[in-house]
Amino acid sequence: PGYFTPEEMDRNNRIHLGWAADARNKAVELATLGDQRITADIPAQGDAIVAINPLGRTRDGWVRKQLPAALYGSSFKLIDHSTGLELPYQRFDASSEILFRATQLPSVGYRVYDLVAGTPSASSSGVLSVAGHTLENDFYSISIDPADGSVSSLVEKATGRQLVDAAAGYRFNRMANNVKNDVNASNNPFEQPVASATVSIEANGSQMVGLKVARTGTPHKETLYR
Repeated sequence: PGYFTPEEMDRNNRIHLGWAADARNKAVELATLGDQRITADIPAQGDAIVAINPLGRTRDGWVRKQLPAALYGSSFKLIDHSTGLELPYQRFDASSEILFRATQLPSVGYRVYDLVAGTPSASSSGVLSVAGHTLENDFYSISIDPADGSVSSLVEKATGRQLVDAAAGYRFNRMANNVKNDVNASNNPFEQPVASATVSIEANGSQMVGLKVARTGTPHKETLYR
């Protein structure tokens, strides 16, 4: 008594999801129009990518951009227009995207990156690897339990400290929940069982590596570790 029926709750959720989707679509539309107006006045010769920083401070960030099929299929170098330096980038053939690290993006400003015909020669430094169920970079090494896709180990490399408590009552990044009656009764969340899980390499390149976990028998269907 006093609560929605499952049907009423489902209808209510669908209505609110529709409002949220409409708001997101309008925000994307406005942001796209704004980007187009800004980039229309930026001088660039040939093919180029413009990275815009709307924040009130200088920042670094990842840029992932889909290119026209013909351009993506060609051989090109990625050149920082302001410095003339070549940058390393990673390709994603399934989506015709490239990924690279943009640095020193000026506050409320932009940087232009030219795509110049030629064989790319820039390389990345540092550690970045994926193998089996483990990801590693300069700072952390993370291992995934293939039985359920939870994090079995997270090591801070500078100190050797293990950040996952193996004695904890819950697995790291394993879904747990309870219903209102459990909350009212002060019951602890219940860890959702996992019928099966598969772990596969989702990305393996110079800029990003990733593992994808697909699960069955649980609402927690998928996780991407990057």
